[in-house]
Amino acid sequence: MMSAFREIVGGLREFAPWQVQLFATGCGQRLLPVADACASERTARLYLQGLDVAWSAASAAQREELAKTLDQVPEMSAQSSGEIGYWALRSVLVLTYSLRADLGENPAKHGRGACSGALELHETIDDTLTHPEPTGTRIINPRDIPPPGPWENREITAERATLAVLRASTTREAAVAEVRSLSTDHAHALRAVIPDFLRAGAWTG
Repeated sequence: MMSAFREIVGGLREFAPWQVQLFATGCGQRLLPVADACASERTARLYLQGLDVAWSAASAAQREELAKTLDQVPEMSAQSSGEIGYWALRSVLVLTYSLRADLGENPAKHGRGACSGALELHETIDDTLTHPEPTGTRIINPRDIPPPGPWENREITAERATLAVLRASTTREAAVAEVRSLSTDHAHALRAVIPDFLRAGAWTG
């Protein structure tokens, strides 16, 4: 994963803030099934609202206000990866990166956070589906890290495709439809395996 991460983050450094913001929003869109399955009803609604705002040409004030609201949802207090709310927290963090990506002085930092968060969540989905042991019981030798699994590879492919779309687009409006479409297709496919992820992980409420 690290070589792909470095490649993708390196690409983000070339981009204008609006391009980084759309990249991060695509990451958030692809994690929608995780938020839907792991968050409370209210937080899931806020997540959808956040995606709509992030894709739109909403004002900076509106995006920051919604990001601050997401910062305060109950799932953000989850302490352990054994809690189902922890996985909602990880999704929400990616969405807040997208809402704030072009609001500050360092857009690439937010893009890097969205990239890392999305890749790590897909890695966890692969690992949980392949090794459904109780949380925290499997030990991995750091010198023997397994290669990316199928969902992490799909996320890498989606992030690379997003970079290509953004490089070819001269305006935000031209890029939104294509990035949103490829991210929505990914989310639709991911949604089908989330019930198995939840069963295998045996997360607590």
